[in-house]
Amino acid sequence: MILVVDSGSSKSDWKLELPDSAPISFSTNGLNPFSLMKKKSHGLLKKYLK
Repeated sequence: MILVVDSGSSKSDWKLELPDSAPISFSTNGLNPFSLMKKKSHGLLKKYLK
């Protein structure tokens, strides 16, 4: 599995590649690590990567 994220303060673009599957691309709200607390950023990631 390969997960690539291009993230800024306003938007994040994601691409997930899994073996034997077509790549999955999607966008979410931005994830700026300098303005988010660790606990909140983990919650956002869990929400989008279920």
